[in-house]
Amino acid sequence: MIDKIIAELDKHKQIMITSHIIPDGDSIGSMIAMGLALEALGKEITLVNNDRIPEQYQFLKGSEAIQLPSALKASPSLCIAVDLTGLDRVGDTLQNFIHREKPVIINIDHHVSNQYFGQINFVDADAAAAGQIVYELIAALNIPLTVDIASALYVAIATDTGSFQYESTRPRTMEITARLLEAGVNPGKINQLLYDNQPLVKLRLLEKVLPTLTVSEDGKVAYMWVDLKTMHKLGADNEHCDGLVNYPRSLRGVEVALFFRQIAKNKIKVAFRSKGKADVNDIAGKFGGGGHAKAAGCTMTGTLPEVIRKVVTVTQQEVNKN
Repeated sequence: MIDKIIAELDKHKQIMITSHIIPDGDSIGSMIAMGLALEALGKEITLVNNDRIPEQYQFLKGSEAIQLPSALKASPSLCIAVDLTGLDRVGDTLQNFIHREKPVIINIDHHVSNQYFGQINFVDADAAAAGQIVYELIAALNIPLTVDIASALYVAIATDTGSFQYESTRPRTMEITARLLEAGVNPGKINQLLYDNQPLVKLRLLEKVLPTLTVSEDGKVAYMWVDLKTMHKLGADNEHCDGLVNYPRSLRGVEVALFFRQIAKNKIKVAFRSKGKADVNDIAGKFGGGGHAKAAGCTMTGTLPEVIRKVVTVTQQEVNKN
């Protein structure tokens, strides 16, 4: 698969790199690393994402080059999609652009729910992060691992493994991370920028969300939620909700944690986390979403109480099967 990608890269000069809406550390780090690496090969790179890059990742060199779809001018002949399960996850504007321009698509992903939407699909569900796959490709291309590329890859891998806490962390994950440190990555500095540099609004949001904590009678399912009114009142954004699902997940005895966030009048985004036997990719799939066995998500239509009731009921049933 890597040979196929290398052969395809040789055919194209102008390349667009993109990822999913509401980007996270893995998607952003993977985009930046791939872009910097291909620029080293003399390619003309356009980085684009549907949403603004969260403040906590803006310290990465290369993040400033990520454009919104409205700024697109070039019509690249090749599109590399990283950390993306399906083209519907790039956002409507960018999806329409891709359908209109019809570039060759290379799909690089690690989600078991990937839809294999590219002409070339490099999907490895055993990889801890998309950044891990991007590392393998960069290594195969014999591109020098600069501090900037290595830092972007470190952010991709560290954030998607929960700072190497999750079961997805494998020996190869740690081997790659060692190579990144050898290239000059300072994990202490990066972790401080990622986790000890939070804006006040994030803690104010946590203050409002914690009282919503609800735990099932058997203690196996726990969830929290936030409505649109609270988000607007605090001036909170998508990035300020990142990681909130880990609070119910951290409770003793909890097997599945959920976080419900209202993003429009009748639209709710749901985050799933499992630390038991339940496969939350399967649960999220019942609502049109997906991800991994231990971490997944979906977006649903309905009021907040309706969505909470539906998802919690199904989750409880799935947990009790195990």
